[in-house]
Amino acid sequence: MLFTRYTTALFGESTFWEWFVGLMLIIALLLSVLNAVMGCARGLYQNAHDGVLPRVFGHTNRHGVPDYAMFFNLACSFVLLLVGSPLEIYIFSNMGYLFAAAISLVGFAVYKLKAPDAHRPVNMPSWMTPVALVLGIVLLFTWVYGGYF
Repeated sequence: MLFTRYTTALFGESTFWEWFVGLMLIIALLLSVLNAVMGCARGLYQNAHDGVLPRVFGHTNRHGVPDYAMFFNLACSFVLLLVGSPLEIYIFSNMGYLFAAAISLVGFAVYKLKAPDAHRPVNMPSWMTPVALVLGIVLLFTWVYGGYF
């Protein structure tokens, strides 16, 4: 509705522009979904190769595409559609982002405290370790207490 009013304001009453903008929005949404499914599949594939996830996610087809990981993502996406309204799906996905950010900050602090002198490609200053731990715990609290609300 918002974009049809915008196109009407720009081009006047025109069915062509209304359909054109609508189709471009649908194509952009499809590309976004494709990017999300493929990007997540590559993450599952790499984690399977690193030994963090089951090896089945490391399977690739003859084109080098992690097909089992991609089918898993597709199945999870269809299940996500059953969550409810688009707003609830958006909230649920933001909870995932918040959880990932919190866990990565806590993980950074744990690894830095566990092996402070280990060779890493990038070494953060030592003062960032407690900051990351506190920020990660605050984000986890936010996720547990108010993530859905």
